[in-house]
Amino acid sequence: MRRTGVASVELAGLPAVPGWKVLARRGEGASSVVWGAERVDDGALGALKVARDSAAARQAVSREAGLLARVARRWGPALLEAGPGFLVTAWTDAVALALPAAREERERLVAIVAHAVGRALEELHEAGVRHGDVKPDNVLLHAAPPRRDTPSERGATLIDLGLADDVREPARGGTPRYAAPELRERGEAGPAADLWALGMLLAEILDPDVARAADAHAAIVAWRRDGEPARWIEALLATAPGGRPSAGWVASRAARWLELAPDADASRQRRVDRVRRAYLAARAEEIDACASVSAEVPAPARTWIEESLAWRARLGDGAARGAILAPVGAFAWAQCLVRLVGPSVAAWPLPSPTVTEGRIGRLVELARERDPSSLTYQDVFGAGPVATRQRMVGSDEQVLVRLVRELARPAPAPEALDVAEDEIAAGRFGTLAVPLASALLRAGETGRAWSALRASDGPESDALRA
Repeated sequence: MRRTGVASVELAGLPAVPGWKVLARRGEGASSVVWGAERVDDGALGALKVARDSAAARQAVSREAGLLARVARRWGPALLEAGPGFLVTAWTDAVALALPAAREERERLVAIVAHAVGRALEELHEAGVRHGDVKPDNVLLHAAPPRRDTPSERGATLIDLGLADDVREPARGGTPRYAAPELRERGEAGPAADLWALGMLLAEILDPDVARAADAHAAIVAWRRDGEPARWIEALLATAPGGRPSAGWVASRAARWLELAPDADASRQRRVDRVRRAYLAARAEEIDACASVSAEVPAPARTWIEESLAWRARLGDGAARGAILAPVGAFAWAQCLVRLVGPSVAAWPLPSPTVTEGRIGRLVELARERDPSSLTYQDVFGAGPVATRQRMVGSDEQVLVRLVRELARPAPAPEALDVAEDEIAAGRFGTLAVPLASALLRAGETGRAWSALRASDGPESDALRA
């Protein structure tokens, strides 16, 4: 039987979606119309996006729904329902982003947006998805300021994945003012382009002259602003895409600056979600070509894949596919590990193919206790209990000595980099600026390195800047 979705907006006016009561029309775009909606069984409010009457429009809405299903957003509107030609996301009770007049208020708003949008981009990028249109119009501001680093208390929300796509696909458009250099010059549209756009957005919030300037980037290059939020912006606007810090780094720095209370449950869930997204991103092409999953794929990977296939079935896609998804291969497994741990995985021994799929459960177990970027080969392929890593403790002199030693290593522990950045931001241990910047440069983190050097003067710092 042929699946049917909502009726065409142009032909039928008010759309009809089973299980949902359609409310007021809220907006429209080139390929879709957005309505408010209420779920009949529990009264939950949603944003109903209905494709216009064209194959391209229906394909665009279907693509967006598929990406939302892969990401499983927590720091943005979650996917509630989808079908041929429509999708429903959770309603966001917020207002359009407005720029305050006072500098102190602007700096705080920079941090609120950097935190919430950074977390939103973090989960998109973990799933191998780019947003593609980060700009003020796509950021909503919540009435209550954030108190904790948790999705339910975020101060802003990044919306509209209409131009989002898998990072391997070419750009689908965007707003020229926020387009990164590599996007304008070479058409490269990876996650780093989202980070550049975030930097431009934050600069406009912080500095009214930038918001008014015809050439916003030229206005930023000409400024000389102090304060940590300004350093985030400069790091995000690194010319080299690979030199820009991750969205997660920006969000974490903003959370510390805002003095948000940590939430252990939210942090644990965020780490577990990262494993799920890395696995699904690494196997995205395989999953797209299959209709079912082999019984040899164990939980939790099997559950994640079955959920993905269920969403695709709702969209009426994939009925003609008959392949069965086999256990993860060596290439996809390596991609998953690189997404989670980083390039240091290249030095790990190659495991037997028969043990890789079963290690997904181990990764989830580890993620409940530790940041995946801190994992070692022994952690992943060992069988012992999961050990947590404590932050450095001791006298100031003891902590300083440990940090200097760790930063001198070819690949310092991520925790050491975080602690060093915290200390420098707090105005302590200024002598760490050069060794920290050197360690970050070795890791290709030129934006973060430049930010660290803002706290240091002298010939060594000048040499690194050059």
